[in-house]
Amino acid sequence: MVENAKVLPRSAGFAALVGKWAESRHIVPVALLVLGITALRWWVAGHSDFETDEPYYWLWSRGLALGYFDHPPMIAYLIRLGTALFGDTVIGIRSMAIFAMFGATLLLYVLSLTLFENPRVARLTVLWFAVTPHTAFFSIIMFPDTPAILFWVLSCVALALVWRSGRGEWWYLFGISTGLLLASKYTGVFLICGAGLWLLMSAEMRPWLKRYEPYVGGLITLVIFSPVILWNEQHAWISFVKQFGRALDVSSQGGIANLGKFLGIQIAFVSPLIFIFMVAGLAISFWRGWRRQEANWLLLALTSAPVLLYFSVHALSAEVLPQWPSAMYSIGSVAAVAAFAIPADLLSRRPFVRFSFYAAPCLALALTLVLYAQMTIKPLPTVAASDPLSRFSGWAKLSADVRAAADAQHAEYIATNEQGLDGALAFYLRGMAVFQVSESIRYVSLPPIDQSLLKRATGIYVALAPVDDMTEVRKHFDSVELVSTIWRARDGDPIEPYDIYRLKGYRGGVPF
Repeated sequence: MVENAKVLPRSAGFAALVGKWAESRHIVPVALLVLGITALRWWVAGHSDFETDEPYYWLWSRGLALGYFDHPPMIAYLIRLGTALFGDTVIGIRSMAIFAMFGATLLLYVLSLTLFENPRVARLTVLWFAVTPHTAFFSIIMFPDTPAILFWVLSCVALALVWRSGRGEWWYLFGISTGLLLASKYTGVFLICGAGLWLLMSAEMRPWLKRYEPYVGGLITLVIFSPVILWNEQHAWISFVKQFGRALDVSSQGGIANLGKFLGIQIAFVSPLIFIFMVAGLAISFWRGWRRQEANWLLLALTSAPVLLYFSVHALSAEVLPQWPSAMYSIGSVAAVAAFAIPADLLSRRPFVRFSFYAAPCLALALTLVLYAQMTIKPLPTVAASDPLSRFSGWAKLSADVRAAADAQHAEYIATNEQGLDGALAFYLRGMAVFQVSESIRYVSLPPIDQSLLKRATGIYVALAPVDDMTEVRKHFDSVELVSTIWRARDGDPIEPYDIYRLKGYRGGVPF
């Protein structure tokens, strides 16, 4: 056993933590709330259209591989599992997102209880995490971030159990979970680096550096992640170059305004009050962990705060997508609650803080319900073309209109120039040959395009107007003629136009 480790009695161990969970008389209403929210998520997932990337990831699941151009392969495997269980439908694609976030919620309870042995903190953490718009979004949208959140929390549970029990076997769970995390999203390197810093900066945990178990855990991670490395080696390291190259990206989109935009989206995404408590909680966690050498607090700070800090700094030099730091907010929820709920007199001595603390999940739940309502029944009168949520509207109707245009031209195939549109048309227009004319690296796991079909048949080319690659397209066809323009719309309110061209006389060279 590691020197100075915080341990439960040997006869208790992890079973004692489970016992604390079962004995908590207030867990029932929290569990009912989580189950109710999960049922709501299932309904919303089945009553809203795709986000543009989801059908693209569905295409991946049609050709399972060890890796893909944009991301590691976990999302493809989960979509394949979901569609096998619940059908090749929108809800089938999203089903594993719902289960993954439900699992992450349960694991956060275990993490909070392991770190602080405080059922109230554990219950509040579950409540705060479950009601945020951030959790609401990733519970119904199948992005790589969703399994990343699940395995991020599981990895932190493993580290907490190492600290709590002093038993080296939990490092093997850490190795498995971080391997699965890296197979979900490359941002898992932040958590691994944070775990390394935790061992170095905590005097209590530093003796583990002399033990073999952490290194065996690292080897397990490498073994699980090695297929992704192999795929990249076979494809000119293309996925690593694309994603890790962003760390060196410098563009005109960076700057103070870009940072403000990034932080504004994060605040809205998490909910304003909860975001403030998270930032404050992480600062308190770092102070207690570093200055007081409390390893449990330092674990929270080092496995979450560096992610948000890095992307905030990176926003000064380049564009940062809103979902990139998403995994850290799960652990941030623990820090936000623990930092203010554990000091017994803190909330009672500061009425405004107490009011804000208890108002935070209420505001978050209200924002989540507004988000779900606007994605489904749309009660707010917004202009579709300027509404960010319009990304979740009109793909099924657009696909039907494309099919009608193809029938009118007696077309036997549909070409596109963008992966989201390509995936949506492929999903909704079963039986029709649909492919992207460019970026063939995105589709190396799928059967190649039937070149003989292109030579003998008429096709149509569908692209968001104005089309900027027509010069390249015309190199590969004798005839490229604009025949119509259709609109993606939300209940008749136009969002964006798509030009449709008739293609004849294929010369070869697609995809380019």
